[in-house]
Amino acid sequence: MGRNKPTEEQTTRPFRINWLTVAIVLGLMIATGGAGLLAAPFFEETKTYQNDWLALALLAFGLFFANMARMFQIWRSLKPAIATRPSRRIAAQRSLVDRGFRELFVYVFMTFGSLTALTFASAQPGLLIWGNLGLHGTKTTDANIIHMTALVVCLFASLVPLLLGFYLQARAEEKAFARTVWRHDAISVPSFWASAVVLGSIIGLASWATKVSGRESETLAENLTFFITLAVIALFVAFIFLPHLVRYLERAGEKDGNTDSVKANGANPLTLPAFAFSYLDSFLVRLIAPLTGATQKGDGVPHSFVVLSLVPMTALGFVLAPPYGLIPIVLGMVMVIALGRRWAWIEEDRETASRLLKTESPEIQVGFDNDLKDEALLGYASLFLLVPLALHQIYGWQPTAFDYEPTAPNSNVLIAWLSFFGAELAKAVPFVDWWEIYQVDLSPPIEASADNPLGKHLTFAARAMVDLVIMAALF
Repeated sequence: MGRNKPTEEQTTRPFRINWLTVAIVLGLMIATGGAGLLAAPFFEETKTYQNDWLALALLAFGLFFANMARMFQIWRSLKPAIATRPSRRIAAQRSLVDRGFRELFVYVFMTFGSLTALTFASAQPGLLIWGNLGLHGTKTTDANIIHMTALVVCLFASLVPLLLGFYLQARAEEKAFARTVWRHDAISVPSFWASAVVLGSIIGLASWATKVSGRESETLAENLTFFITLAVIALFVAFIFLPHLVRYLERAGEKDGNTDSVKANGANPLTLPAFAFSYLDSFLVRLIAPLTGATQKGDGVPHSFVVLSLVPMTALGFVLAPPYGLIPIVLGMVMVIALGRRWAWIEEDRETASRLLKTESPEIQVGFDNDLKDEALLGYASLFLLVPLALHQIYGWQPTAFDYEPTAPNSNVLIAWLSFFGAELAKAVPFVDWWEIYQVDLSPPIEASADNPLGKHLTFAARAMVDLVIMAALF
């Protein structure tokens, strides 16, 4: 048999250029040029550094450009699999979905690691040829605003390809499975206002307590224990009746048809805040939670990705000069909160599937192939490091908020703040708060200032966060 001759269509088919591949190669070439310029002073006898900013710009832009192109390349293959219902996917599509955007996390982790290593290296005198970069320190005057801005921009820019990829994925799921990307009903109006009243009462109580003088507190102490008992009883009663009240208001709103959407309600001051927080909740669940890598598939992949995402935030939060270290700390906290909220959505979907007796429905929002329990608890555990580091950063920014008396001349600052936070945990965590009963003197080297209420507010917020984390984990 002779060979089949090519058809006319095959012989006349034009050569197609894969522009995404060209963009990736171009971006890597630009990044390589920037890296070469950045490394040139290490090999020159003159040690001239005039091209440092140009080299950094080329390196950062080249890597960003290449990874954006790679994201679109991955999405072009991933989109048909995402648009197919899980039960109808073939083996190749399931493999694509399992890989997801895993490759892009390598770029993110490399960026996080490089920025962290650079910051720690700059804290060692004489280790870098550029001298003091103004990235580390214990005072606000130690920071170089230009260098800090460049570091923060690089940090957030590394997340853009993943953010855009997860948004495209959410939009594709919205079209294929009728899953609304921006939900207006994630937080009901009655639940929002009930939470707002409770939170406002707590904040008001804390503000009032700081204004009570010593003489007034002695008079108040006579009846304070009585009021605490009444408050606990009232709290239990509220937990009994509040869910019933919320359900009643929700049913009333559904009958009136006034809680369907922002379009139906307009600028209603009663419903608009709940809708706004629902959209924010959707943003956290759909886009921010996947940034931790918890939604990626594979043995050990979600757990390791969560650790690799949060450890650099913790390290940068410690070494960066205040208050700029609060930026990675807040980013890490937002990731943890988003991870917890996605876990809550998954459990809600599990309930919905149990009620409907089916796993595919427009009422199911994110699915439940991964319950995220381990990943969320791992994120909650990181708060026990992020919170004391946030207090450390605030102390460097507002030194009058706390009284810091190191027990030794060379005492470690990190250990001191962990000790302070541990002492507060011993007073706040249930079944551990027996120290005061047996009159154990914890004597942390740091305590809230008696003259500045900010330290008291921050200490109270730290304790409250611990309680909320434990309640969230249990519920």
